[in-house]
Amino acid sequence: MKEYGMWIRGEEVFTGKREDVTNPYDGKVIGRIPIADEETFKKAVEAAEEGFKVSKEISAYKRAEILYRTANIMEKRKEELAETITLEAGKAIRFSLGEVNRGIENTLFAAEEAKNLYGEVIPMDASSGGIGKRGFYIWEPIGIVFGIVPFNFPLNLMLHKVLPAIAAGNSIIIKPSTYTPITSYLLGEVFKEAGLPDGIYNTVYGRGEYIGKMITSEDRIKLISFTGSYDVGKWIRENAGMKKVLLEMGNNSACIVDSKENLEKHIKRCAIGAFANSGQICISVQRIYVNKNLYNEYVDKFLEEVKNLKVGNPLDPETVVGPMIEKKEVDRAVFWINDAFSEGADVLPSLKIDGNILYPVVLLNTTNKMNIVRKEIFAPAVSIMKYRTFEEAIEMANDTDYGLQVGVYTNEISKVNYAVKNLNFAGIIINDYPTFRVDQMPYGGIKASGQGREGVRYSTKEMMEMKLVVFQDI
Repeated sequence: MKEYGMWIRGEEVFTGKREDVTNPYDGKVIGRIPIADEETFKKAVEAAEEGFKVSKEISAYKRAEILYRTANIMEKRKEELAETITLEAGKAIRFSLGEVNRGIENTLFAAEEAKNLYGEVIPMDASSGGIGKRGFYIWEPIGIVFGIVPFNFPLNLMLHKVLPAIAAGNSIIIKPSTYTPITSYLLGEVFKEAGLPDGIYNTVYGRGEYIGKMITSEDRIKLISFTGSYDVGKWIRENAGMKKVLLEMGNNSACIVDSKENLEKHIKRCAIGAFANSGQICISVQRIYVNKNLYNEYVDKFLEEVKNLKVGNPLDPETVVGPMIEKKEVDRAVFWINDAFSEGADVLPSLKIDGNILYPVVLLNTTNKMNIVRKEIFAPAVSIMKYRTFEEAIEMANDTDYGLQVGVYTNEISKVNYAVKNLNFAGIIINDYPTFRVDQMPYGGIKASGQGREGVRYSTKEMMEMKLVVFQDI
């Protein structure tokens, strides 16, 4: 049984307490990890403190060089990284490979950003009180960053925290999900081979409810970057004190369908958006609002498309829908589906469960009052509802506590303009599904979906402090 240590100061660290990592598809143990105690956590902070002293002195050129090497090594280890993601997260291998490819591209974006942290000259004499003065500001790294990463994108969501931290000149401690820690271990190997100095990248393994209290009370940590559930993010925000907090939380992504043009293509995209990674993506398609004149045709074609999605072993290149992360999540999703059924929803096809696999579910006759529509299901289930007017569709999409991304499918520019003006989401995707994301774009939510933005250019600045310099002529 291979044991994967925590990376602290460039070395593997173990503790007396161990925990197995299992494959959610077949339940087999694929590795074992140590669980951090308070002493280990303090060692990680001390290592990051020392790492920051080194990192902040590394030139932009050198940081970029390290990140370029990191991308090259990830390319060489692409298949190993993808298979690891599939084994510990249950993600279909086709999507795991996509995640690794995105991670490589993301790393290249970070290498470029490390060389482009420009300040700006301030025209001080634009004010009468500033005559005779010259001013500018520069960016400086914030210090120790703590990143908390969920299971569903164990590599690329981790990189969205690690890469901007390194590009900015910070050090970082990563707490991966205990479902998917091996990916973070492999990344540590990659960074070591790429020449990243010890102490800049560190990891701790353990349950969030235990480690969270140590994170929020540790004053040497200057910024917490969290991706996960609303309840946990809210707790971190309320207990973080003066730390800067970036939160990427949930969504119940809506898609408004108002055009028949290329409808089959759109249906294929929405089916993938709803059921890839078993719906365990924060921008999975969960609510589809269809013009009443298109509704029957859309539902028939969507159900037909769902029948064609291969379900099963995530290591099979043809598989689209693999297992959910664990049985209790399957049970939760089934409870929500049955609850909607008891309130009048139709469930198509009939519920089918095989171990941790929940087969794709399409719900009709749902309403915005049902939990399966109002909350984030985070499972392979999607609701299709009809609307009468485009304005009504906008209101239905807005009727949520979340505000991450939404999709609008229409060929009328007036409706595009209306949607952009009236939809209350941070990201509006026109003529594609709301699951769309590329890693250089600003990505983040409003309302219960979070605060701050990811995308290396944007999160790098979030992880830095602005320093103003004003010169008085003598």
